[in-house]
Amino acid sequence: MKKVKLNRGAKIIVAVISIFLIFILMTILREELNQKDIITFKSVKDKSGILTSVSLSPNLQKITPGREIFLKITIIRIDKEKSNGLEDILVQYSLKDKNGIIMSLGSQTAALATQASTIETIYLQKDMKPGNYLILVEVRNLYTGELLSTASESITIEKKGLFSEILARIRI
Repeated sequence: MKKVKLNRGAKIIVAVISIFLIFILMTILREELNQKDIITFKSVKDKSGILTSVSLSPNLQKITPGREIFLKITIIRIDKEKSNGLEDILVQYSLKDKNGIIMSLGSQTAALATQASTIETIYLQKDMKPGNYLILVEVRNLYTGELLSTASESITIEKKGLFSEILARIRI
């Protein structure tokens, strides 16, 4: 093999390109590492004595279309006197736009004695418009439909940027 000698200008260009690629990789890694951090959303206690909370990564409060959101939903009965042992519940989670239109919907049933937890996924469509959205979790009695507790938080869907597009193509 023949060795190629680079002149000073070519060396500078290679160095700049290398620094740019390292910056892109560090940005992607930082985003991936941040997804493991957990924050807790606002919770609302209802008359039923049940408390519901939702957790997700802090960097997901601002997210681009085409991604998925992992929700950790925890339901705790704090008023054990109102309990008749196990209670069958329906946990509904949804993503709504600013007009209240449901963009994504899911549900899970569980038996609640003192505490129940589940991890659920909301998938964001690739063509979602940028703006504010609401994640809403409702806990209902499975048989009567009575609303027992709710938790909600707003998130912002941002326009895809150059780095988001590159990251999305790498993951395909």
